[in-house]
Amino acid sequence: MIFTKHSNAFRWIIIVASFAIVSLILWKTYEFFQHFKDEERSKMENWSFAQTEFVNSGTNTNLNLTLKILNSNTTTPMIEKKKEGHLEMGKGPVVAYAPAVQQKLRDLITATAEEKEIPFQRSALSRATGTDTDAFAYSNGGVASALIS
Repeated sequence: MIFTKHSNAFRWIIIVASFAIVSLILWKTYEFFQHFKDEERSKMENWSFAQTEFVNSGTNTNLNLTLKILNSNTTTPMIEKKKEGHLEMGKGPVVAYAPAVQQKLRDLITATAEEKEIPFQRSALSRATGTDTDAFAYSNGGVASALIS
């Protein structure tokens, strides 16, 4: 009978304990995502700095560290593989398949790459490419365009 006598107090202890547990889980999740965000931002800053150094370098510049940073990053941070597809540095340029890309020109590019054994990757884009290829393909009468990145 002690349990029924103190059931109201026992119920409040369980409610408070549940609230504390849920609060701790939410706090730790918040801390994890803050750490993840900071880590990804740092990776992106290092990668963009290395990319800038590489583009602005002269012919006699030592690029060992820059190339090490660029080559160690096999995927670009903050790009969802499920949405954008899996593309990697060092596995060849990316040939786009999109409405703005002229099929015969793209087929010529891929056939030449296969003939010369040049590695390349494919990327399917459902609408706009997000590049000037769209403007070239659709302006005035349109210009046969292909997109290699």
